[in-house]
Amino acid sequence: MVFLLELKKPVLDNLGEKEYEVIKGFSTTFQRLLWVICGDNPSFGIIDGLSRSIQSEIAGTKFQMLHLNATTGMQYGPFLAGRILSSEATRDNEFHERDGLLQVTRIYRSLAENNAIKDHFKDRTRITQIDSDANLRLTIERPGLLNTLKFIKDDRLAFSFANYQVKIKIAATGINFRDIMASMGLIPMLGNKIAGKFQIGNRVSFLGVGTHATKVRVNHNIVVKIPDTIIFQKAIYIPVCYITAYYTLVNLERLSKGKSILIHATAGGVGQAAVQIAKYLGATVYITVGSETKRKLLVSTYGILKDHIFNSRDPNFAKGIMRVTKGRGVDYILNSLSGKLFRASWEVLAIFGTFVKIGLRNIFDNSRLEMRPFGKNTTFTFFNQFFLYEHNPAVLGQLFSQVFNLIFTGTLRAPNPLTVCQLDKVQDAFRTIQQGKYIGKLVLFFPAADENATTTAAPVLRKTKDLLKLDPNVTYLFVGGLGGFGRSLARQFVISGARNLAFLSKSGDGSPDAQALIKKLSGRGAVVKAYRGNVADRASFKNALDKLESDFPPVKGVIQMAMALRDIVFEKMSHEWWRTGLRPKVQGIWNLYEYFNKTRPLDFFIIYSSILGLYGYPSQAQYSAGNIY
Repeated sequence: MVFLLELKKPVLDNLGEKEYEVIKGFSTTFQRLLWVICGDNPSFGIIDGLSRSIQSEIAGTKFQMLHLNATTGMQYGPFLAGRILSSEATRDNEFHERDGLLQVTRIYRSLAENNAIKDHFKDRTRITQIDSDANLRLTIERPGLLNTLKFIKDDRLAFSFANYQVKIKIAATGINFRDIMASMGLIPMLGNKIAGKFQIGNRVSFLGVGTHATKVRVNHNIVVKIPDTIIFQKAIYIPVCYITAYYTLVNLERLSKGKSILIHATAGGVGQAAVQIAKYLGATVYITVGSETKRKLLVSTYGILKDHIFNSRDPNFAKGIMRVTKGRGVDYILNSLSGKLFRASWEVLAIFGTFVKIGLRNIFDNSRLEMRPFGKNTTFTFFNQFFLYEHNPAVLGQLFSQVFNLIFTGTLRAPNPLTVCQLDKVQDAFRTIQQGKYIGKLVLFFPAADENATTTAAPVLRKTKDLLKLDPNVTYLFVGGLGGFGRSLARQFVISGARNLAFLSKSGDGSPDAQALIKKLSGRGAVVKAYRGNVADRASFKNALDKLESDFPPVKGVIQMAMALRDIVFEKMSHEWWRTGLRPKVQGIWNLYEYFNKTRPLDFFIIYSSILGLYGYPSQAQYSAGNIY
């Protein structure tokens, strides 16, 4: 038996009772049928769900479908239908014609897709575009593993302002070895020097802890305005590099003209700042560097004498210092080295000399210090400017002003070279610092803080619960949805930010379940209302939606979950029960589509469908058919 009733247009979506009884009779009587369809109208899918249920109900029935392409179907249809009917061996029942060729449907297990969906519901780091409104900060998931560096939601701004704090948007931050120690879990918080903007537009530079972030709050005492002539990337090194160098050389060592100083690891930001300040004060400068490239930089940039430059990775530099100073040693040492190199430095200090330690490694390792050099009336001191930040920000603010005056007048200049890293390369930047393979300074750049930039890519930890962000100023419409699954989804919508929810169902808010849901969601801050209406009846549906529009903001999301179950085998199913199960899916979806299609644009339109439509289920033919629409 070949059915051509839907060769030109769908008929199953709106059957009268007589037509329904005729089709039901043929469909349940013949052992083999071929139903031919031509076109892509969604109503043509109804027969697929229906045929699957019929075959699950009536053993031995072979109900086959041929879906023809609207363009080529009439050309190839007769031949292909004949081939299907003449083939007794095939176990396939559903065929689709594409350019004269037959294709068959298959359900297969896709491990790649399954894993992708599974991963989607895990907290994971993704390279994400972030903008200037994001509240994010850099952290490390597993201390010591730089590939776990990522940005996470910054909750620090959720607390109220203290009266001495200002809020600043970040444009650039600097990376140094202190950040490496933080990434290893030895000290807290990543980031300590930044340039940014007050919200009112002032360009500033300042010092802080945990500053690799899009926005921060800091004590106003340690914030200094910077002129438009200084770019953010250079301004970030004034706080840490120059304050450290200035305070140690001027306040602690009291370096002066005619004195000598050994500055270790001079190619870095603090080292270059110390060289400039020492030369400005008239001191004789000796330095150590770790490579020939760094040696050439210091000679060409600062005019350091070649015989005043030594290898920072070989403790034999101490012999070289004693040789060029004719056994006297140096008056001051600014040291950031550790281990054997640290001990070798301690031995070259002259009588009445001062040794200032600024690196943290020996401090955290609790290293021992030889006592013999103290016999020369020497002084050993350690400086960490973050103690000033935490305990005496006013003094730190004064240092800011002094250092910036030297910068603004051109006496000092920014470290050279300056390497700018984008946020999505933050892990590479940290590795470069960790391995000591850098000269000058490395900068993390936040282009979203500049007027001419909008977004930038960054590794951001996205928690599953944060993936869905809904607009609190629009309305989300649930059609049906007052059952168990719909209630769970509505609760998740409210958790994700929705504050206006409307439900449309035949019973409205008349059931205890509906009243309980409305009460619960309202208690979480949402405005919730259930309207009585039938989505499958155009007049009833429109009347309910008109009321909704007068009560709520515009609808921007629709979730179609309406359904009706009437269990009975298709052979005994009445026309009324057929319509009852089919219409919420077919007419309901179409009514929603027409209502919101053009004049009321949506952000999303979600249609829920049962897997029963794919397999067919005994006693639910109309439900299976509707789920394939």
